[in-house]
Amino acid sequence: MNRTVSPIDSRILQALDDRGRVFIDLKQDRDWLLDIVPDPPLHLARMKTRGILASVAAGRYVVLPPGQQLTAAELPLGVLLAAAFAGRKDYYLGYLSAMIEHRLTDEHSLDVFVAVFGTPPRIEELAGRPLHVTRIASRRKRFGQERIRAVGRTFYFRSDLERTLLDTLDRPALSGSPETSIRAWSRAFESRDLDRGKLVEYAEEWGGTVAARCAFWMRELGEIRLARRILSSIGAPLTGPRLLDSARSFGDGKWPRDRETGLIVNVPPANLDGWLSYSK
Repeated sequence: MNRTVSPIDSRILQALDDRGRVFIDLKQDRDWLLDIVPDPPLHLARMKTRGILASVAAGRYVVLPPGQQLTAAELPLGVLLAAAFAGRKDYYLGYLSAMIEHRLTDEHSLDVFVAVFGTPPRIEELAGRPLHVTRIASRRKRFGQERIRAVGRTFYFRSDLERTLLDTLDRPALSGSPETSIRAWSRAFESRDLDRGKLVEYAEEWGGTVAARCAFWMRELGEIRLARRILSSIGAPLTGPRLLDSARSFGDGKWPRDRETGLIVNVPPANLDGWLSYSK
């Protein structure tokens, strides 16, 4: 691929560097681009053809590093998110993607999982990587978002460690296999980064089944006092068909109900014990 950088290209790249950014949002940047080139869309398209830029979404481009044979999909995920969600603060990288970033699992995935508080974007791919967007409608659940530096003055948003754990309980189908999620909890509780008090506060704010699931796993991981505090806040034990894992069935059979939480424990005991002790 011909990566010849023209003087105009250099001015555009320098303007981005001065702004501490590695992406272009055609709508947001049109005014200063017009000071450099008369037809910004056409020129950016040509820069893309020459391997200087890569398209992330409609009107959004990221700068490809010089001297490296990288595709846009191989760029840091935070850079791609910052470009695709430019101008928005109502989203976060979450679920399995956040578990990977927080090193709660050694798995890798090309799929990108994002939660939004507002209107979901009309984007199905992120530079060729499948994008899964989940809308969080409840204002009560809009917490646990942290701002992360991607590069320079380019930032993106991610769920913090404690919110990431709760999200595995709320949307387990977006958080990998049951084994992956449960091992993630075990690994988190061995980490010095986990704020147990914050996790409890989050669970109390969330309430309901997710709080009961959080209390269940905290109890299994030895935090009995904190687990009981959560259960006290929600008036547990719960009643009705409240499953420990709502995303999957582990086969037919009469699953036991946990006396303290009221949850139906639809995970085989041998699997549960093995997954919890995996990282010990």
